Amino acid sequence: MTGLLAQVVAQLNAAIDKLDALAVRAGHAQQDVAEARRNLHQLASGSENPKLGLAISKSGSAVDKAGRLGRLSSNAAQHLANYVNVIAPGSAPTRLDEDRGSPTGERVVAEAEARGNRAEAFLRRHVKKADETEGNLQDAEQATTAGLRELMHQIKSGPGGTATSTTGR
Repeated sequence: MTGLLAQVVAQLNAAIDKLDALAVRAGHAQQDVAEARRNLHQLASGSENPKLGLAISKSGSAVDKAGRLGRLSSNAAQHLANYVNVIAPGSAPTRLDEDRGSPTGERVVAEAEARGNRAEAFLRRHVKKADETEGNLQDAEQATTAGLRELMHQIKSGPGGTATSTTGR
């Protein structure tokens, strides 16, 4: 393997690792938000606070989007691993869904050299987007947690919540 090809394979494997890590984090975030959503449902039973319904709806959207981010990240890692194994067989872990009709390694290398650094720029751009998305997901997770805490506090102490007391007459 030439030095340039080895460098490209190393960069692609690093991108695969980052995408796999992002997929795992998105899966964990999805589970956390789903659990928070279940807790909101319990909290909402018996309450007429309109903010709870909105929070449940928004948390459902967050569950779906975190799941989608995880699937897309995993799919991207899968495609990159397939590509790496075509240009340098055995250089990336073999995954279940291999691409059978891929071009030969020589053809891919020749095309990559003809295109110059476009592939590297593409990967750098998408890894940066994945990093930004991961940061946004973390921010959303923190905002959801803070919002849930605030909602719970408002429900327990403010108007719109249900308070029960038993006083004898």
